[in-house]
Amino acid sequence: MTRISEPVAIRAFFGAGRRTVARLRNRGFSGSEILLVEEAQPPSAAVPARWVVKSFGMGTPTVRATWVHGFMAHLRRSGIEGIPMLRKTLTGDAVPQVSIVTDTLAEDVEGVLWEAVEFLPGRPIAVPDAVGRSAALRRLAAIHVAAASLPEGAPRLARSRGLVERIERAAAVREKPWRDRWRNSADRPRCGDAVVAVFERAIESFAAEGPAALERIMRTPPIETPCQAVLRDVWSDHVLFEGDRVSGIIDFHAAGIDTVATDLARLVGSWMLAAKAAESKPCWEECLAAYESIRQLEDRERRLVRFLHHAGVIVAIDNWFRWLVEERRSFPDLHSVANRLEWLVASLPESIAAMGQAV
Repeated sequence: MTRISEPVAIRAFFGAGRRTVARLRNRGFSGSEILLVEEAQPPSAAVPARWVVKSFGMGTPTVRATWVHGFMAHLRRSGIEGIPMLRKTLTGDAVPQVSIVTDTLAEDVEGVLWEAVEFLPGRPIAVPDAVGRSAALRRLAAIHVAAASLPEGAPRLARSRGLVERIERAAAVREKPWRDRWRNSADRPRCGDAVVAVFERAIESFAAEGPAALERIMRTPPIETPCQAVLRDVWSDHVLFEGDRVSGIIDFHAAGIDTVATDLARLVGSWMLAAKAAESKPCWEECLAAYESIRQLEDRERRLVRFLHHAGVIVAIDNWFRWLVEERRSFPDLHSVANRLEWLVASLPESIAAMGQAV
């Protein structure tokens, strides 16, 4: 963590009191500003001293951010442990250059929305042991059970957003293959040697069977499945542990309406990607059994989980092509980018082969 001068948005939550502000390492590649604020004297013993102040993505509508905060508040009211508390914004006109949008959201002069959430103890584990995995999946199932009672996020039959996105992205990759986009790019030196090497391995690994895998994804019927409020970006970095106990679930910015299979594919899939050198390797059957000890899966939900993971590996690699080659985004930690790509490319042959299985 690096201490910095504080963004003006922090005043919307903390006023003029004494505090320290440090930048937290952002491992999620989202581009959001993530800051740790520690108050010298919290308002009361019931108020945590440490808070994470985070920006929403540029252009996030207020209605969208408000929904996310409503979802978090609903989970806390439902008794789900490890959901961070939201700090209230200050009232009145004592915060120049910041607009108080709601009682938990502030907007800076650039139109970016900010929140302050409780700093939770614990640390993420790339591949938890079997006890930790079971605890995480039982917590995820409890979140889904509670989320089903959210009035605007109650279960209904619909096409999975995650499935539709994968079908659409497969068509886009077929139209603009990685090899062509890479060959025509003048930005390879900007990506760094490690990223260049892993991109070229991805292209080589995809050349033979990849196009057929894309066709199979595109032919997948976007079947209707129960859809409800889910997290949509719950992966290993967003689950905190103290020992084998789940101490927190963090980063709700991607939450929305989708099938619960999306969350299972994202979380269990992230462990699978990191498990190549792990001592305790997860398996799908073990993980789904832990989840189903709390919430039973329908057959169509269960079938979707692995498909969404394996199709998601292909889509995730394509995301990096798009971000680095087409959109020319800058990532300060290219080493972490290369490591993330290494996980994905190492799993690419298995994911290509898995596309031969029907949903």
